[in-house]
Amino acid sequence: MDRRHEMRLAAPLELRLELPPSRTSLDMNDIGFGGLSFVSPVPLTVGSPLTLRVILVARCVRHLGRVAHCHTRGDGSWLVGVSFVDRSADGDAAIEDLLNALLDSLISFSWEGGTPCSV
Repeated sequence: MDRRHEMRLAAPLELRLELPPSRTSLDMNDIGFGGLSFVSPVPLTVGSPLTLRVILVARCVRHLGRVAHCHTRGDGSWLVGVSFVDRSADGDAAIEDLLNALLDSLISFSWEGGTPCSV
């Protein structure tokens, strides 16, 4: 059962995640207003706090999160779900700006017969 209430977007390749102090990029699965998920080479403890650096091209958002779940993927890696815990106005605004930039990068417009249509 999916308990999330916010929309999630599949993470494009240009969206990267780092867990400081490491500069190693981790493969992201998805992101939404309430959290994100990523693939980890090691299991993480549910409830443990994380500092996240989410990077989209030249935009970087640092946010605090907490591990919500961690499940084996069967290939030796782990799918880790993280909920954002910095729900201050600044923290929420930073994630909203990042999601808007992500949506802008995913939406393309074409003109067909003079009528705009979203693809």
